[in-house]
Amino acid sequence: MQIKKTVLFFFFILILTSCGNSVYIAEKWENGKPKITLRIDKGTKEKPEVYYMKAYYPNGNLFKEGLIKDSVEDGVWKSYYASGELKSKGSYTLGKRIGDYTIYYRNGKVEQTGTYEGDSITKAFLYDIKGAMMEIDSTSMWLDTTNSKPKWTDIQYAMMHMECNMIFFDNYDRGTQACTCFMDLIQKKLTYNVYEMMTDRQISQLMLYIRPEYKDCLDK
Repeated sequence: MQIKKTVLFFFFILILTSCGNSVYIAEKWENGKPKITLRIDKGTKEKPEVYYMKAYYPNGNLFKEGLIKDSVEDGVWKSYYASGELKSKGSYTLGKRIGDYTIYYRNGKVEQTGTYEGDSITKAFLYDIKGAMMEIDSTSMWLDTTNSKPKWTDIQYAMMHMECNMIFFDNYDRGTQACTCFMDLIQKKLTYNVYEMMTDRQISQLMLYIRPEYKDCLDK
C-alpha cells in the first residue's frame, strides 16, 4: 500500500511538471529571497518572449505581478503593499495603460477609480478612507505639525521605508537617501496609523509638498 501511494504521488508530480510552464528565479535579494520570478509562456529562459513576472519585496511578500509581452506590460497587472494587501489593479495593452483601474487603501477600501485611454487618464474619482467621494484632494490637510505621539517603532519605520524604495524607485538599492530624509520628517508630522493608510499617490504628493523642509537633507 505504501509503495502504491508513493508511485501515485510521483505520477501526480510528473503531471504537474509536464502540464505547467517553467518557472525560475531570475533575481534574488541579498537575503536570499526571490526578487523576480518568471513563468515562461513562450520562448526560452535565455530568450523569453512572453512570460508572467512576479516581483517581490525583500521580506518575501509579492510586490507586483503581470504578463510581459514583447518586453512590455500586457494584460492585467496587480501591485501589493509590503504587508500583503492588494494595492492596485489595471490593464495594459503592449505597454500602454488602457481601460479601468482601481487603487486601494491598505484596509481594502477604494481610494481611486478611473479609466485610461491611450495611456492617459480620461476620468478619475477619489475617495477618502471612509469611502466618501472627495471633490478636492485633502492629502496635505492630513499633516499634523502638532503631533506629539511617539515616533514609529523600528519595525514600522523599516516596513514603510522598504515600501518607499519599491514604490518610487522600483529598486530597493536606489533612493535610500530620499526615502530616509522624507520619512525622518514625516514621522514627526503623522502617526504611523495615519501614514500606513496612505496610497502611493498620496505619499508622492506629500513628498513633493514637504520637500522644501527636507531639501537640505537631500543635498548632504
